Amino acid sequence: MAAKPMPGAAFGDYEILGELGAGGMGRVFRARHLTLQRDVALKVLGEQFATDESYRQRFVKEARAAAKLNHPNIVQIYDFGQVEGIFYLAMEFVLGESVGDRIRRNGKFSEADALATVRQACTALRVAHGAGIVHRDVKPDNLILSADGVVKLVDLGLAKSIADDQNMTQTGVVAGTPHYISPEQIAGLKDIDGRADIYSLGATLFHMVTGHTPFEGSSPMVIVAKHLHDEPVDPRTFAPTLSHGVCAVIRKMMARDRDERYPHMPAVHVDLLLLEAGNPPGALTPAPEGTLMQTAAMPSASTEPVRTNLDPALLASAEACLAVAIGPMARVLVRREAQKSSDFPALCTALSAHIPSDKDRRAFLAAATKEAAAAQQRSSLLLAHPATGSDSRLGSPTLGPDSSGAVTWDADALRAVEQRLADEIGPLAKVLVKRAARATTNWDALVASLASNLSGKQEAAFRSDVIKLAR
Repeated sequence: MAAKPMPGAAFGDYEILGELGAGGMGRVFRARHLTLQRDVALKVLGEQFATDESYRQRFVKEARAAAKLNHPNIVQIYDFGQVEGIFYLAMEFVLGESVGDRIRRNGKFSEADALATVRQACTALRVAHGAGIVHRDVKPDNLILSADGVVKLVDLGLAKSIADDQNMTQTGVVAGTPHYISPEQIAGLKDIDGRADIYSLGATLFHMVTGHTPFEGSSPMVIVAKHLHDEPVDPRTFAPTLSHGVCAVIRKMMARDRDERYPHMPAVHVDLLLLEAGNPPGALTPAPEGTLMQTAAMPSASTEPVRTNLDPALLASAEACLAVAIGPMARVLVRREAQKSSDFPALCTALSAHIPSDKDRRAFLAAATKEAAAAQQRSSLLLAHPATGSDSRLGSPTLGPDSSGAVTWDADALRAVEQRLADEIGPLAKVLVKRAARATTNWDALVASLASNLSGKQEAAFRSDVIKLAR
């Protein structure tokens, strides 16, 4: 029979230093790798599960899924295997406390601290979803606040690949934590996607800013039933000073119908950034009359022009290049820094200060310079050679200012862009295109604004397709 891991004992290549906690599938120890002399969090599968083939498979799936992810906001997996029949997972040891511990100690977070924390969690989940992995158990206890202020997403014990054959979790098996679980997980749907994590992160944000979980009940079954059938109360019931914006974001994240939630994590990320910058969130509509979480209509900050003399095409290029390094936050930073920069080089210098990696910073500066030149060349070509109605391609996307000075867009061009964007995000495309058309003055800026709602290959393909419409 295998020796039980215990403080002071050796376990394979590790020395057990102490127990950190226990979960549904096993215990977690602080341990030290004997050769590398590196402290790790060692998760050990419970003995009652170690002899069960299905649980062993699930444990190995956790290790392989998590090992794919390498990001500052995700706990890194170093090693996994078995010692005398006991399976283990060696993870990055993070010195700090969980969001759950902080809530239990302080009651709730300030709105600003909650937004900053959840935004980092959103970044981690965006990376996981981009790798085809759904966490499926997002909750305060799975978000660790490190000593240096970095949020770490932990415990991918319920994670699974979107492309899996779904055999590991059969229909009817509920996986998740009752206070934060999504309705589709409760219903046992097999096609769980990233929107389940959006719901759970919304429930986590609710708990952080109010000190209360969205639903209470006398048993787990009562709580999960409320997730299926009830609307959460307005968070201001518990925290009256909360902003309308954060309440609206929570409401959208926690929509029972997943098609009514944000379509993906980048869209959540953008609204969190807008809230942090003191702006109302975009891509939101007011709650229907009579709902508990009703909020006033809030215009998007993106409809307000940037107060700068810089060419909008240059701003769009800077945003596109910056987004490669830091994601959707690029939109807010470009708007903010453009108002303080005298010229494009000064803007790029200011933006580069927000990129933590020296390598990414140099790449941004090189790409911004190259893209700026290309944007200027495209603008010059459009002015010098406007398309005519006899051309088989679309005409010039902008038809010039009207009597009020506003830009008039080619209706066919906007419809084509809307159709292409709808391929990626559905009916929301119509709203986003209308908003971007009001807020931008040239094709490059319009494309950059719309592309910021996408990520990775989606964004690249969208940019490639729609930029051709102006040629």
